[in-house]
Amino acid sequence: MSNNFQEKANFIWQVADDILHIHARLEADEGLGDALLSDNLHDAKVYKFNQVLDKMLLEFVHTNLDKYKKLTEPKVNEMLKRQRFEGVAGGISGS
Repeated sequence: MSNNFQEKANFIWQVADDILHIHARLEADEGLGDALLSDNLHDAKVYKFNQVLDKMLLEFVHTNLDKYKKLTEPKVNEMLKRQRFEGVAGGISGS
């Protein structure tokens, strides 16, 4: 299996996991639940759903952007690369 294929597969699994997490948060959102169970018009329910989902997606982007920024700080990035190299290289070489 090529490295590129594995990277794409890992990305797809990560996105799927993220979507499941967002789905669970949508189901647990009390305000959204109240709006969907009320006798509001369908369009009002869709509007509320879209508002909540947009907010969650924005939070998701900010969270992951913050992680990216932290992981690309020079000292943190150097340490991360060194640790991951040692872990991967050690596992591959068996030493």
